[in-house]
Amino acid sequence: MYKRYDYEQLQTFGGSFFYNLKKILKQENARQIQDFLKNQFTFGDETYYREGSDALFRFKKNQNDDGVSYVFIDEKEKIELLVDTNVIKKINSFLKSKNSHIKGDNVMDVLFQEYQEEKYRTINNKPYIVYDVETLYATASLKGLAFELGYTITSSESNEIFDKQFKYVDKESIKKYVDYLLDFDGYIIGFNNIGFDNIVIAYNADYGQDVIDKLNSKTIDIFYYLRNLTNKRMWLNKIATALIGLQKTLTWGGVEGVELLKDWLSTGNKDALKKVKDYCKWDVKMTLWVLLYLYKFGEFFIDDKQFNFNEEEFIALSRDIKKNDSKTKNIENKVWLF
Repeated sequence: MYKRYDYEQLQTFGGSFFYNLKKILKQENARQIQDFLKNQFTFGDETYYREGSDALFRFKKNQNDDGVSYVFIDEKEKIELLVDTNVIKKINSFLKSKNSHIKGDNVMDVLFQEYQEEKYRTINNKPYIVYDVETLYATASLKGLAFELGYTITSSESNEIFDKQFKYVDKESIKKYVDYLLDFDGYIIGFNNIGFDNIVIAYNADYGQDVIDKLNSKTIDIFYYLRNLTNKRMWLNKIATALIGLQKTLTWGGVEGVELLKDWLSTGNKDALKKVKDYCKWDVKMTLWVLLYLYKFGEFFIDDKQFNFNEEEFIALSRDIKKNDSKTKNIENKVWLF
């Protein structure tokens, strides 16, 4: 999954794109883009640059009846730029300027600022809640999962300090939180909430299938939306890394969270509890940021295929679980994948 920006968007959201490109040109002793491209495609139409063991940049050459064009791909920023003669001239001009060494804004910072300015606060003219939970035991049945903690943010609430907008949900307040969701006049946003979180919180609040159905009817599930739109199963970490540049705070995700919770409960290790809290809150932020990205840019790319976003389809596809086979559903219900 990649972001595709035009040259003007790169000036704002490019992050380290031009910085990385300039570093490669210097490495190849190329003063201009044209000089660099002349020697890139001797053995094929695609070349790679690495930084240590990590992919840094990729260059692709496309040739058709309209002539030659290129795609510059920053593998660190997950940004694609379509390059023709006009764009080459703009890049050359920029790289000669005094500002070429300055990294652009990160898209996350821009989205954060706009969210604080009250943008993207409604879906279909209604507010929304984003939430995520952590559970203790990875059993075969969701009924057996013990809710331990969660975090939630409501788009209609404002606070000058962003982190204070995230509310902690503990075991003692789970029924109160489920009732709040049921009464909330808006949407519930999550990543696989229909397949996991909604079920867990309902059972832990001593509710049954009727409440699960009510929660699901209000839910916009980004996992199902992307699954149905692209016919690919994509996990939150991969999506947020590509679109926003955010990654989960625990290397092994939910399975590591379970072990940390066990440590806290058996030894009282407050550091273990803090790591799980940070992990859960960060998942809520990642989900929110992916949502904001979709609303701001309205598109993303996978394997050179463009996928466009519109609100009506977003709501419809996010609840359609019929397209997902039983294998997918079984995978979703394993707590350690999330």
